[in-house]
Order: sequence, then structure tokens, then C-alpha cells
Amino acid sequence: MRSNALVVEDQDLMRQVLMAELQSVLKDGVVHAAGTLDGALALCRDHDFDLVLIDPGLPGVRPTSKSGRLSVVEDIIDSAPQAIHIVITGSDTKAEAVACQKLGANAYVSKVGLDRNRLRKIISELPETDFYVSYSEVRSLAPEFLYQGLTSREQAIIDFMFREQKGMKRREAYAAIGTRFGITSDSAEKYFKRARAKLIRRGLLPSGN
Repeated sequence: MRSNALVVEDQDLMRQVLMAELQSVLKDGVVHAAGTLDGALALCRDHDFDLVLIDPGLPGVRPTSKSGRLSVVEDIIDSAPQAIHIVITGSDTKAEAVACQKLGANAYVSKVGLDRNRLRKIISELPETDFYVSYSEVRSLAPEFLYQGLTSREQAIIDFMFREQKGMKRREAYAAIGTRFGITSDSAEKYFKRARAKLIRRGLLPSGN
């Protein structure tokens, strides 16, 4: 059966990847994409979607703003109430998953390792479950140091760079972070450099880093 699907993701590379993966799963389906909330809402007005992938971290929404991220999810669900809604994120938390479920989302999954096989599995299992949840494994990694003033993502990236990237070249490390968090390597580099600059200003940067 022909299906209409929508991918809402602001990062060009990740959007293209998700579109390609979703197209391979839907076969004859038509996949649309939007990089902003306004773009997504406009598409929802013009089309009837069967499936919508939503990244709540769109432009203009602070990554740490719970209300801002949830408002993105709520607005899109309200604009396409007939669709199945899968929230995808590189900053997954149990609290946000529960909140998304209350808003009417059908699934909440981490971007980490989200390939076509996993996406196909999620879509196939949705009819058999009230709410599908899949967290990233990175949340269970206990950091060696906890630094005040860093966001949770900056903390995790700093921890990776200081402890796990031994033997890797910087570009390889950024690529590994990108894969883990579902972001581009350039974004990973920006996050790391911003977090490192914060530590330098506070005199907290460990020696050798």
C-alpha cells in the first residue's frame, strides 16, 4: 500500500539519511521532509501523512528547553492526528519519553544506530505495543568527571574525548561521536570545542587535554 511519510529534522545530512532509510522501508511510499517547524506544519496542512518522524530539537529550540522540545512534538501531532508519530532524538531521556507518550506519540527512539533494519523493526512492532521506546546506550556510561556548567550532551562528548578516543585521530573521534549521538562530525566538533572552552574559562580542563 502506498504511504505518505514525513521526516522532520533540521540537519541536512541526518534528514537525507532518514529519508533514504525510510524510503527503503516503505518501498512504494512517498517521503517528504522539513527542516523547520513551520515547514513541517505547512506540509501537514497540504498532505495526509501515515507516518511522521519528529526530531524535537529544531532551529530556535534550545536543546535544554523541555517545554520547547515538547511543543514541537505537540504541534506536529496536532497537525497530523491521523498519523503514526515516532519521536527521534540524539538527546533521549526517560522523562521526555513519558511526556511524548502523553502527547500522543507512538514511539520514542534514539538516533544512535537508527538504520533501516531497526526502523523496519520499530514500524512493524508498533501495532502490537502501546508505546515503543528505545534509548541510547550512551546514557548508561558513567563519566569519570562531572563538570558544572556543561549541558548533558557536552558532558557526554567531553567524557568520550577525554576517556574513550585514545588511539583515534580527532576527525575519527568526531565521526564516532556523530554516529553515537546522531549528529554530523562537524556538529560534534563544535560541541566539543564549546565545552572545552567552558572548561578552560573555569580552569577545569584536565592536563593533557
